[in-house]
This record gives sequence, structure tokens and C-alpha cells, in this order.
Amino acid sequence: SPGMYEAQFYKALGNRYSDYCISNVPWYNPKAELTRRVEAQFNKQFPQEKLMFHALNVGFTFEAMMIAADAFKRAGTADGAQLADALRKTNIAEHVMIGGPIQFDAKGQNTHIASACIQNRGGEPKVVLPESAAQAKPVFPVPGWQERKA
Repeated sequence: SPGMYEAQFYKALGNRYSDYCISNVPWYNPKAELTRRVEAQFNKQFPQEKLMFHALNVGFTFEAMMIAADAFKRAGTADGAQLADALRKTNIAEHVMIGGPIQFDAKGQNTHIASACIQNRGGEPKVVLPESAAQAKPVFPVPGWQERKA
């Protein structure tokens, strides 16, 4: 998932040139209790990494596993038709990604997923919008190149 929020972007450009970039992407909710629990386990498993640099992959993979386990538990079987019916009735309120409960429409789309504005700050991606998940206020307009610290 290449983007301006990836660790390599910060390494290549340094804070002076990577800071203040804004991306609008699906993102984990850093304020959600479940996110904090996932992050604690991630840190134990990968002490040299930071969850924020793997947000999309970890968040969506974790939620996919939650959805599959929830549907299987409710269906009580691995039968495809019954699992599909259970998936259509999914309603998971506590999850890691920003947005409302995980629910699917008639076409199988998660109708409540939302995106976030992520702004690079101090070498890390920070949620600046929506306010309900924000870790910082957006800086805009951004400081000019000459005003930034090297």
C-alpha cells in the first residue's frame, strides 16, 4: 500500500520535505479501544515496527478475520449459502477502521466505511479528520519550505 504515509516516504524525504503532506485514505481509528488492543499485540509481535506504518493492511486484515469469524459463528456451519446469508446480516459495532458499524448492502459493500485525512507530522502519519478520530488539528496552509526545520 504505497503512499505518503509509508515509513519509506519519511526515510527518503526526511521530515522537512515529508511533513504536512495530507492523504485521504481509509485508516484505523487511533482512539478506538479495539485499535489500542490490536496495537499492543502488534508491538509485542513486531517490536521494531509501528502499527501506523501498516495501518491499512493490518486494519483491513484484522476486520476481515473478525467478519469471517462472526459470520461463521452465527451461521454455525461452513455451508456457502448459509455463510453468505450470515455475511449479509453482519453488524459489527466495535472495530478498528474509521467509520460506522460494519454492515453490507445488497451488493456486498460495507456501507459505513469512511476515510480519514492523514497529515504527516514529525515523521509520522496523524489523523487530522474526522474530528472524532483526530490525533491533531490539521495544519493548513502549511509552512513554506524555507520555514521548515531541516
